[in-house]
Amino acid sequence: MKLHWLPQAASLLPRFRNLLAAFLLASAALGIVTESLLTDTRVLRLVSSRVQEDFSRVALELEEKLVALGDSLGISPPGRAIVLHYSREGQLRYWNTNRYLPDSGRVRRLMASPKFELLTDRGRAYYVIKASSDTSYRLALLPLFEGYPLRNELLEPEVFLGPFGSWPAVADAAADFRFEPKSSLPGVEFLDLNGKLLGKLVTYDA
Repeated sequence: MKLHWLPQAASLLPRFRNLLAAFLLASAALGIVTESLLTDTRVLRLVSSRVQEDFSRVALELEEKLVALGDSLGISPPGRAIVLHYSREGQLRYWNTNRYLPDSGRVRRLMASPKFELLTDRGRAYYVIKASSDTSYRLALLPLFEGYPLRNELLEPEVFLGPFGSWPAVADAAADFRFEPKSSLPGVEFLDLNGKLLGKLVTYDA
C-alpha cells in the first residue's frame, strides 16, 4: 500500500498531526485503514475502538485474577497493572511495584466505594478494579496514563495504547499525550466496563 496520502491525512487535524501520522503508519501495516477512512474523526474513532477493545479485555482479565487471588498474595497482572493487597483494616500487605502507591486517604475512599472507578493523581490516571474477601481488600490500578514532572530515558510517560503500543512511531508521538477526564478536544476515548466515559488521551500543540 502506498503511503503518499499520509501527509494530507495527518494535516486534517493539526493538534494530532504527528500522532495521526504514527497511527496511520501502524494501521496501514496492520491492514485496518483504507483510503476511504482517512478523515480526522473516522481515524480517531477507529483508533479509539481498537484501544477500547484491548482495554476492556485487560480490565476483565484483571477482575478475574483479583477474584481468584483470594487471600494469597502473588499475581501476574496484565497491562502493567499495579496490584495492591490490603487487610480489612487498611494495612498494605503486598504490592507488585513501586511505580505508584496511593496515599492512605485515597485508599480509604477506594475501599469505601464498591464500584470500579477512575483514579487521577498528579498527572496520572488509572482505572481501579476491585475485589474483596472476608479478610482482605484487593485493588488493581490499570494505567491509562502515567506522567512524570521530569522526563528522561528512565522516566518516559506510560500510555495505554492497546494494539498500537508496540509501534515505535506511535510511542514517540504518544509522549505528547495528556489524560483529561473532561475535554472538548478530539482524542482517544476510554469507557469503563459499563460504557461510561472515563476520559480521553489528548495532545496539545507544542
